[in-house]
Amino acid sequence: MMTFKRIKYAVKSALLRLYSRHICPPPTDAKKIPVIINNFNRLTTLKRLIASLTSRGIDNIIILDNASTYPPLLDWYKECGHTVIHLEDNLGFKALWKSRLTKNLYRKGWYIYTDSDVELAKDCPDDIIERMLHVMTVERPSALKTGPSLLINDLPDCFANKTDVIAHEQKFWEHREGDLFRAPIDTTFALYRPMSGLNRSRAAESYRLAPPYALHHLPWYADSANPSEEELFYRQACTQPTMWTSAAK
Repeated sequence: MMTFKRIKYAVKSALLRLYSRHICPPPTDAKKIPVIINNFNRLTTLKRLIASLTSRGIDNIIILDNASTYPPLLDWYKECGHTVIHLEDNLGFKALWKSRLTKNLYRKGWYIYTDSDVELAKDCPDDIIERMLHVMTVERPSALKTGPSLLINDLPDCFANKTDVIAHEQKFWEHREGDLFRAPIDTTFALYRPMSGLNRSRAAESYRLAPPYALHHLPWYADSANPSEEELFYRQACTQPTMWTSAAK
């Protein structure tokens, strides 16, 4: 028997599916779907993420800055050539859906939302966005969002939380359906339907693509004993810690 949450999600999913198919269909060129990057005081990982996108012909990039204070980052914004939306306050990972300045970014069309500390894996195919879109329009039309898988099989021993990360992430590799894994996605690079947002309900249908469509979560590859000056600045200024940021302090 379906629970109330599942019934509620099924109705919402059906409405979003109709809206995203008939009112706000995806562009014919999937690479034109905007990639919205949530950033706070990260420069090195942000540049690596953007490089991994632009090298695949993905250049419709919008940076949503959470009131960063890192001087080299602020200088880089002036010359990066990408749209940067500066928020007055740090609204955390939900900034896209919290800020009045950005509500039209997700209400008017399909979009990709991601943290700034990830990078498409080297062998991730160039058609990553087309693949995610195909999943959501053809293979799993009820899906709320779809994204690449997060690699955990190559984490270095110098990362102090390696064992904890692997233990936490392993369960997301268990429920395989062909080339997909039925697993939740937070804000680590995912394609969303118009009008949809972050949904952590177990009833929400989301998928991670099997490799080679994969991501590196870059802080997992850092030498924990020798944090960079930039990383130390980030930790000291962070007022919206994530699970692993808290563990690193």
